[in-house]
Parts: sequence; structure tokens; C-alpha cells
Amino acid sequence: MANELRVRRDTVRSRYWRMMLRHLARPLARQPLPPVGSGCDFALGDLHVAKVRFTACGLVRDASTIARSRFGSHVLVSLLLHGTVRGRAEGGEMGLHRGDIGFLDLGNPAEFEASDAACLSVLVPRWLLRGNVHGLVLRASDLPAKMLSRHLEQLVMSLPAPPARFEALVQSTLSILQLCVDFAPPARERGNDDPLRTSILAYIDANLGDADLGPDMLAHRFGISRTWLYRIFAGSGGIKRCIRDKRLDAAFRDLCESPERRVIDVAYHRGFSTERQFQRAFLQRFGSTPSEVRDRQKGGEPGPPSQPG
Repeated sequence: MANELRVRRDTVRSRYWRMMLRHLARPLARQPLPPVGSGCDFALGDLHVAKVRFTACGLVRDASTIARSRFGSHVLVSLLLHGTVRGRAEGGEMGLHRGDIGFLDLGNPAEFEASDAACLSVLVPRWLLRGNVHGLVLRASDLPAKMLSRHLEQLVMSLPAPPARFEALVQSTLSILQLCVDFAPPARERGNDDPLRTSILAYIDANLGDADLGPDMLAHRFGISRTWLYRIFAGSGGIKRCIRDKRLDAAFRDLCESPERRVIDVAYHRGFSTERQFQRAFLQRFGSTPSEVRDRQKGGEPGPPSQPG
């Protein structure tokens, strides 16, 4: 009787897994038995969060799957919890091992081979992420993957969440996703940057703590006019915004890596002239104050605390 109930539960779980999967990919058998899996998913505002496990199989996202999918305008972000996944996304090869995080634009075809595996995934509307992320892989050993993995694991532990917390959880997830994307070269764009722009960005990264870092300093350093400098960074919102965002992103990393540091020390270290200026810009970019980010790292919470009523 117990065995019969277990088989029935496994059948129900596998049927639910296939229902979850139908908008993402078509599973193909890679062994005598058909692929089976289980999982759970949550709608979180504009995001969908899922945790699944499955047996070895092929996963195909072809034109017919894309045509009937309701996620054709989404990006799939998947943290591989165990197993391996190898395959081809349009434009190049992809391989994921335990702890790696892969990004797939679901408007494109893809085909993968998976071992027995488990993953934690987030579906994000494409318009909420900047840049070309299709085919991007964050490796487990790198800081962006470690930051994002920790956040996603804590996010799932906090679900289901009351609707009042949705906005805060979504905002914190999007902020960390974008930060990790910004600090990882897009797989399809490596090597294609303007050499001058690349040199300027490297100089900015190396001098974020210099309060004099700005358009005049960069124009003088690289022997170009301010007009030409602004033209180079027009697609990034301008050179001032580029510097500010890099300072904020570096400060975010500082608070995550060393939450014992004082906020004012991080602000001055990253070139902000006043703590008030830093606090305002940080809140605007990440949807949380520096103190909230620091305290979450100490306490292990995935999102900003609920605002008092």
C-alpha cells in the first residue's frame, strides 16, 4: 500500500513538472525510461520562481515551443544545484556545473542534455534587465554567482510570501540580478567593445575612490574633448551616470563582502562627497538603503524589510 501511494505521488509530481515545463522546453528521453521530475513554483509580481529536479533527459526549445509559450518575452535565470547541463543556445555552446548560473532569452531556440539534476530558476520579463544576457554563464567560483546564488536560495526559503512583500522582494531580486549581469561580460559581446571606451572604463574602475574623477579628469587623461567623451558613453546614459553607477555597484559589493564596515566609510572610500548624497543615490539604484543591505548580509534575509505603515 505504501509503495502504491508513493508511486501515485511521484506520478502526480511528474505530471505537475511537465505542466510547468510545457512553456519552457520539450523533454526527450535519453534512457529506456521516460524523463520524470518534480518541482514547485511561485508567482511573485512580474517574476516567476521555481525549484525543480529531474532525471537525465534532453530539453528542446524549438520554434513550436516558442510559439505556444507564454514566456517568449522572458529571460530564464537558472542556478544549477546539482548535476550538469550541456548544450547549445542560439549563437554558441553553454555548459553548466553545480553552482553555475545560466541566462537564456526564451525568445531564442535552444537544446540541452542534462544529467540527473536540480535547479532553482527565476523567469524575468526581458524589459526588466539591461543588456544582452542570452547565453551568459556566471561561474560558481566568481563573486557575481556567489552573491546571486545566496540571494536566490534565501528568496525561495521566504516563499510563499504575503502580497505586501512582493514589491520589496521583486526589487531586491532585480537589483542583484542587474548588478551581477553588469559585472560579468555578456557572452555574445566579449571582445567587441571600442578599445578607447574599454580603456576609459578600466581607468574609472581603478580610480573610483578619487573624488576628482569626472568628465574633465577623463578628457584630460585620454586627450579627448568632453564632447567626444559624452558621445562615447551616450548609450550608457552619459559618463557621469557611468561613474556614479560604478561607484554605487562597488559600494554594494563592499557592504556585501564586509558588512561590519560603517556606511560612511564605504561612501567616502568610493568617492562620494557626502553620506546624504550616497544614501539617496544608493536607494534610487537598488531600492534599499546601504544600512538595509549591510544588515541583510548580517542577518541572511533576501529582501528589504517591510516599510512601517
